Amino acid sequence: MIPAVVLGGNLGGLGVVRSLAAGGMPIFVVDKGHGCPAAWSRFARFVNLTSVGGSDLVKELINLSIRIGERPVLILTTDADVNTVSAFRKELGPFFRFTLPGSEMVQTLYDKAQFQLLAEREGLSVPRGAILANPSEFPLIRTLAPPLAIKPADKAPLVSNQENDRPVRVEDWDEATVRAAKMMEKAGRLAVQEWIEGDDSDIYFSLFVCSSEGEVLASFAGRKLVCFPPAVGITAVCAAAPEMDEELARLTRQFAKRVGYKGIGSLEFKKDRRTGKLLIIEPTVGRIDWQEEIATLCGVNIPLIAYKAETTSISVRESATPTSRVMWRSSMLHRLPAGIAPQGASLRDGYFRLNDPIPGLYYYAIELFPLATRKVFRWMVEKGKAPGRAFQAARRNKLSFNRSPRMSISNTVIVGAGPYGLSIAAHLKAAGIPCHLYGTPLESWRKFMPQGMVLKSERFASNLWDPHGQFTLERYSAEHKIPYQPAGEPLSLADFLRYAEWFRERAVGESIDVKVTNVQRTRAGFLLDFAGAPSIETRRVVLATGHMAFRVVPQELADLPEPLCYHSAKLSDFSGFAGRDVTLIGAGQSALECAALLSEAGAQVRLIVRDSQIRWNAVRNGHRSLVHRVKNPESGLGFGWESFVVSEMPQWFRRLLPTHLRHRYVAKTWGPSGAYWLRQRVEGRIEILLNSKVCQAKAEHGRVCLEVQGPQGIKTVQTDHVIAATGYKTDLDRLDYLGRDLKQNIAHDGGAPVLDSQFETSVPGLFIVGMASAPTFGPVMRFMFGAKHVAPVLTDRLRTLAV
Repeated sequence: MIPAVVLGGNLGGLGVVRSLAAGGMPIFVVDKGHGCPAAWSRFARFVNLTSVGGSDLVKELINLSIRIGERPVLILTTDADVNTVSAFRKELGPFFRFTLPGSEMVQTLYDKAQFQLLAEREGLSVPRGAILANPSEFPLIRTLAPPLAIKPADKAPLVSNQENDRPVRVEDWDEATVRAAKMMEKAGRLAVQEWIEGDDSDIYFSLFVCSSEGEVLASFAGRKLVCFPPAVGITAVCAAAPEMDEELARLTRQFAKRVGYKGIGSLEFKKDRRTGKLLIIEPTVGRIDWQEEIATLCGVNIPLIAYKAETTSISVRESATPTSRVMWRSSMLHRLPAGIAPQGASLRDGYFRLNDPIPGLYYYAIELFPLATRKVFRWMVEKGKAPGRAFQAARRNKLSFNRSPRMSISNTVIVGAGPYGLSIAAHLKAAGIPCHLYGTPLESWRKFMPQGMVLKSERFASNLWDPHGQFTLERYSAEHKIPYQPAGEPLSLADFLRYAEWFRERAVGESIDVKVTNVQRTRAGFLLDFAGAPSIETRRVVLATGHMAFRVVPQELADLPEPLCYHSAKLSDFSGFAGRDVTLIGAGQSALECAALLSEAGAQVRLIVRDSQIRWNAVRNGHRSLVHRVKNPESGLGFGWESFVVSEMPQWFRRLLPTHLRHRYVAKTWGPSGAYWLRQRVEGRIEILLNSKVCQAKAEHGRVCLEVQGPQGIKTVQTDHVIAATGYKTDLDRLDYLGRDLKQNIAHDGGAPVLDSQFETSVPGLFIVGMASAPTFGPVMRFMFGAKHVAPVLTDRLRTLAV
């Protein structure tokens, strides 16, 4: 199951751990130091942090996610953590599942002054109030009727200075002015409200969770019985308030709708004794509440519902009707006044439970006998001398996790987020197979494809692939009101990249944007190192890193430095070549399109072509007779039965042809050619030297001198730049990130890996797809069209491994 990470081991975090335990998922509690109660729960593993805030906390959380090996659900317990996660949500999104309101709304709801203004603007029921930003606004206090409550808009400065961060009650305007001045020195802006008359037992709360669409999935109505300190403090004792469920649920839905709330949260209300009206005291945004466990004890497991909302599909509101009469108290230090307890209700302690005793024993020992018991208790647990299986479970959970900086994980890692990586990830996600996708989405397409480029493949063959065909280019075009024609209407690179991003968002989710630097075998599987990110271990690796490592530059040009000589794959912007003389070598789509773009950018261009002619693909206009379609079926690689078989039957290609014939076929077929729509931009516009080849090249005075063998013999060509559009050749030795020992263990033939029918190499758990698999499965693997065959095969294979 997908793990849950509870950030913060306070009493609220302990309640979340015990609530989530009903779901059976792995639970990790994350905090600084073992001095928090949730660190000792038998239901969770404790992870000790070195930092509890800012970018350092974010780095530690990312490291934890990678070590766990899943994308866990993140549940927050403190305002500081909510603010940090909200600020770094882009960085944390690929590693954790969590739902928060927008960044601005998080800040608005957290800040008491901003919330006062929002509530008044949206018509929410709040006490009359005033916002004080500086002493010159103190006269606003006199517009309110005493007694008053003075609150820091942001309590963080008070917390950091160990000052009281609770609201202060004052009886008159003069006292309010004095107390406001003192609080403003440390806290800055203030919110001043008219006091709501009533006792602690007049305070109610709604614990709830909303979907990412803002629908309230579940809510629980509770009532405070005792606060500490009285009137303005935290919940000391509380119970369910079924008599208020309908009213609080209505107010909660109203709040969620008006502010666009998402995720877990709560609202605190107080009933005015004078009017009987419920007024919102404050919201809790993005995190669980202190007394969250009372809902679980009464049958409404808010944390578990929030977990399910992140990992499954929940579309109906779960029942909020309590199934038992229970009171919850934060600790046994708080007493319940006589006559206030609901009839028949039992009392549960926040810290101590018979089925999870250690948090209570630890907490009360520290509270009551801090000097005598703390060292003894820790010594007992760490040495394994504590009695009972619960103590032994705690020792295992707390100590085993931190033994190694790396954690072996049982999921699959896909290296490369191009068409193959995205398509495989989409299939695995739909099948519920855990995986991590590493790489910048379509990086080589974005960084190394020429600006203004048009894809050679037709639109019907330019899809990325999900298992149900939901996220096709045709659907994207329909949603964005873009004309769509399966063939005969070239697709620009810019449009394809926008479609690919749309596909990623809907079918895949976030990838982990780091570069792999080393892959090596371990006893458990593989160890992967990354640039700027922690190493991870995994059992299975799918290499989908594309073709860039396999670039081929002719030996005659090997000694020319950049910028005199480039491979065409390394150029994306031709504007700097205006007025320059450029010579391209090659006759394929890359050479021809680069030549056209260079010419259109103002360069003087020539092409050197070995063959006696340039081959152009047949025109596709989508209007063909039935006879013609039967004789020459259309496929992802072109017209004709040969193209159809190669495009649609890669498994038969592997089975029917011996290795040497497969390699020869791949090398000799589907050679250099240009798209039909490119022809008019090349012929008659660019100098083309047919039946020619470069014999020698050298740099002279900042230019390149080429000796070219042609039909009339050898001639010298002086040029400013040479661009080698000379293609790619599979050679595993060029994959620098593969460790030497691993390379030696991969069976290969002519530089290409030997693959079984499911793309697995001779090293168990290592799969290679894309261009490197073309010598095994045919030319279709050199094109993104081949991803539609790879993704389902790998999914079936990895599904069997996951069982």
